[in-house]
Amino acid sequence: MQHFVYELVNPLTDIPFYVGITENAYKRFKSHMYNRDRCNPAKNAIVQSLKSDNLVPIMKIRETVDGLEHAQKREKYWINYYLVQGIPLTNIVGQPKIATDTPPVVANGLYGVGDVLKLLKISRTTLYNLIEKGEITPVEKPSYLKKRGKVQFRESDVEKLLQEDPSNYAA
Repeated sequence: MQHFVYELVNPLTDIPFYVGITENAYKRFKSHMYNRDRCNPAKNAIVQSLKSDNLVPIMKIRETVDGLEHAQKREKYWINYYLVQGIPLTNIVGQPKIATDTPPVVANGLYGVGDVLKLLKISRTTLYNLIEKGEITPVEKPSYLKKRGKVQFRESDVEKLLQEDPSNYAA
């Protein structure tokens, strides 16, 4: 299936404020204009401000790609592209961490996947292998969260692996 990677641009500044993907650019633009994205008030505020000045954002198609997975990767690329340049976007989902040297974040004694990969200096494949071997166990989530949210690992499990020789689990 064909997907469009697009950006919403403020016509007053010619600076993008949102990057997204869609299969139907016309329907997606309409949904932005009518604030059907109730979960993104920052983007909606910009759209409403423009509309109050009798303007609308410009929807620029950045790329046309095949497949949702490829579109999502390209969306992340463009989000990162603008964030690295210091352009603030209103995207709330999928914003990548820009700096690779940011310290891992422990929340409630738990690390996210990206932080575990960074700390242990391993690939996702190696992490999956460690999970299969029982070397590290993802924290069990309540049933209502299983379809969404992040996989997390106990700080103590990660610290234990940090004490080991990395060649024991290197891919």
